[in-house]
Amino acid sequence: MTNIRISQLARLLFLGLLIASFAATAAQAATAPVSKDMSCETVQCIDSKTFSDMIRSGTPKPVVIDTRKPKEFQESRLAGAVNIDLLMGPDMIEEALEGYDRDGIYLLYCLDGDRSGKFGKIMLEIGFQHVYNLQGGLIEWQDLEYPVEK
Repeated sequence: MTNIRISQLARLLFLGLLIASFAATAAQAATAPVSKDMSCETVQCIDSKTFSDMIRSGTPKPVVIDTRKPKEFQESRLAGAVNIDLLMGPDMIEEALEGYDRDGIYLLYCLDGDRSGKFGKIMLEIGFQHVYNLQGGLIEWQDLEYPVEK
């Protein structure tokens, strides 16, 4: 009878340690820093001020690409931007970029920085060298009261 109690006690102790271990792991995962903007893992993200400065004083002049849908582009855009929709797919994007200099400077944006980050990744994969993504996209740009065309 004593052996059964000790065995049950050992099992309960093991189970308690296992639960404590899982709880500690879950707490550690919950407090670990998480990248807010996954689009910045591949393409270099820059803030609105740097983006604006590069547009105004860039030598050579950067190409500003809006990666949103054409309808979104028609509603509002940055002055001088060209529209190449991310959703047309990698092959069509490569075709749309055919005449562009692979060594030029490219400033990409979308509404929140996600689509332009994906677009930038495609650009890097096909050989473009200097690709920058507007961190926070047009949402942050407009929150900071930078101009857009309508």
